[in-house]
Amino acid sequence: NSSLGNWPSKVYLSRSALSDDRRGLPTSQEKDIENIFSSFGFTVIHPQRLSLYDQAAVMQGAERIAGCIGTQLHLSAFSGNPVEMFRISPSYFTTETDKNIVKMIGGNVTDLTLNRATPEGIRNKTGFEMQEGDFTVLKESIEEWLSK
Repeated sequence: NSSLGNWPSKVYLSRSALSDDRRGLPTSQEKDIENIFSSFGFTVIHPQRLSLYDQAAVMQGAERIAGCIGTQLHLSAFSGNPVEMFRISPSYFTTETDKNIVKMIGGNVTDLTLNRATPEGIRNKTGFEMQEGDFTVLKESIEEWLSK
């Protein structure tokens, strides 16, 4: 009974609508990532713009979930199916939480871990920037992930 109607099977959980201090990536880079995932047939979802009910409903239909590391990926717990997750993260901040959630529901996680030095005085550990070559690696990694 979600107001969203048909649920997408491939979802990119974006952080671009979050405030600068909570987003992680610069807005332009998050938008670039959104465009890349859209080109692979993913529906871009901004969880914070949906009710919790609709967030859970989106996850019910999702077979593939992607996003940059952050709490939005925890929504996979609402999936009624084993999901395939694709996470983008800097090497200095990876967490097992998402992997544990996905493992509990019978799914798998594929990581694209970008080698980054830990910034000094970092407030938001999920904050990082993509480098030019990272976007090429991202596209190749998505293609490989989708071919499995």
